[in-house]
Amino acid sequence: MVVLSGGHTIGKAGCDKFAERLTVNPKDPAPLDPSYRKYLSQLCPEGANTAADVNLDVKTPIRFDNAYYSNLLKNRGLLHSDQVLYSTQGFSHDQVLLYAHSNRAWFTDFVKSITKMGSLSPITAYNEGEIRKKCGYVNP
Repeated sequence: MVVLSGGHTIGKAGCDKFAERLTVNPKDPAPLDPSYRKYLSQLCPEGANTAADVNLDVKTPIRFDNAYYSNLLKNRGLLHSDQVLYSTQGFSHDQVLLYAHSNRAWFTDFVKSITKMGSLSPITAYNEGEIRKKCGYVNP
């Protein structure tokens, strides 16, 4: 999961996907860097009601590199699910550190992981699971 999340080095997210991160929450274990929050608030002044799309990687948004992980070290993970990879101590934290410091390690592991994911057979029968219409919700 940590290595494939690095694919977020390219792409965008709508303001509604991270609007809750624009408000300071003292209980959040993965808060945004204050200057990054201010920048995002300018791009999304109306929070979730703004139609703007924001780069997932603030540093190198159109280059496929390990800058996504460097952003996490600085609390500049746009999505909460991304920032938690680093802010939670343990394996994912250590992997983020490794990939932030070694583009080669990330590329090597990314190729292995994306190849493995691409070799998975698709769900074809009802009892094998479900393909969700919306990722965050079980189909009705």
